[in-house]
Amino acid sequence: KQQKERLTVVRSLLSEINHNQKLMEAFSLQWQTKKFKTGTWKRNKDKMDYIDPGLRYTLADAYEIAEEFNREIDAAKKHQSTSYLAGIRVDRLKEPLAKSKQGLEEWLELNQSKKKLPTAAQ
Repeated sequence: KQQKERLTVVRSLLSEINHNQKLMEAFSLQWQTKKFKTGTWKRNKDKMDYIDPGLRYTLADAYEIAEEFNREIDAAKKHQSTSYLAGIRVDRLKEPLAKSKQGLEEWLELNQSKKKLPTAAQ
């Protein structure tokens, strides 16, 4: 059961990262006020000890940048001014998102094939 939950969390994070990568690419072409997704990370970041510390650090970095951008987007909406969006350098997200995606995909590959070993009959 625990492994199934972990797989679900990792798949959800990958889904968020894919969404955020598309948003990042669109944002670099034209400013917009769509926010980056961070919900899965917020809910699970403190329960992810099964993820390599280096990957957790990369994920934390990517989501911290996304949160920072979301605050700028909120400010732009609040003040109805796109000037707040001018300072957003979405290229900062490119590498952390790519590394996060790669690491999570590798984790998924290694872990979704793991079958529970049959327990000896007693």
